[in-house]
Parts: sequence; C-alpha cells; structure tokens
Amino acid sequence: MYDAEVIQAQPLDSEEAAFFFHSIEEWNSKRTELEAEEYEMSYVSGPHEELFDALFIDHETIQLWYEKVRELKQIQRAALYYLYVFRAIPLAKSLEELEQLAILGGAAGDVAEEMLEESGVIERIPDEVRDYIDWERLASDWSIAGKLISFAYEGVNWVVVK
Repeated sequence: MYDAEVIQAQPLDSEEAAFFFHSIEEWNSKRTELEAEEYEMSYVSGPHEELFDALFIDHETIQLWYEKVRELKQIQRAALYYLYVFRAIPLAKSLEELEQLAILGGAAGDVAEEMLEESGVIERIPDEVRDYIDWERLASDWSIAGKLISFAYEGVNWVVVK
C-alpha cells in the first residue's frame, strides 16, 4: 500500500551519508549500522508528505509514524493535523485524542446546517422560514464565537465543532 513512500534520514551528529528507507524495519536496520544518534528526516515521495512535514517527524517519532499515523483514515489524519498544528498537542497525545474530536469535512455552512438538523432544532423552524437561513453567515458567526474552526488539509475543507 505504501510502496511509493520514501523517507531520507540525514545523520546530524556524524559524517555519515544520508540514506533512504521504505519501512520501519529498513530504518532500524540502517540506523543500527551507523554511529549517529540524531537524524533529520525528509519525506521524499509518497501520499502523506503534508502530514509528515506538519508533524515534524524525526528519529524520535518515526516509530509512531509507521505504527500508527500511516494507518489512519483521511478524517483521522485531518483530526491529527488539527490537534498537532492548531492545538500544539504532542504527537502521542494527539493520537490518543483523535476519537474525541468532532470534525467533519465540507463547507462550514453545510456543517452548521447539519449540526442543527442532528440536534433537532431545525425541525422547530417553519419550512417557509428555514429556506431563508444563510448557513454560511451562521457558520461565520459561529466561527467568530469559537464554535467552529475551519481549515484546509489534503485538499478538503475540514470543520472542527467545539
């Protein structure tokens, strides 16, 4: 599934040359052959460059990358991106909190409308009035109030509901 993923490790504290790897096993094997203790990681190719770079994956977090992060579904990757980048929650803790985050993909106005539908509030609004609701403006007001947070990730607009 991730055959195209290539990561480069550049030793920081030695004169050793950089090397490329495709799996955690390859990383562990090559790392033990060298004397370096710290490495700078670069995502050379693969489907998750944006997330790899945003998480600042390095020699200390590469194990989590292979064991947990790569296996996440798109909505979980978006949640992880939000928790790590916007909330500055450490990677391991962000992975623990993924399922508690209310996040939806789509336009903020659509999310606002869906929230009111799910809560049952929209059913109490007469049809002739409901058609005049400006969902985008409502979402904008909720964003200003901190109830919704919108961001783009992997070409999708995501909305976190607080």
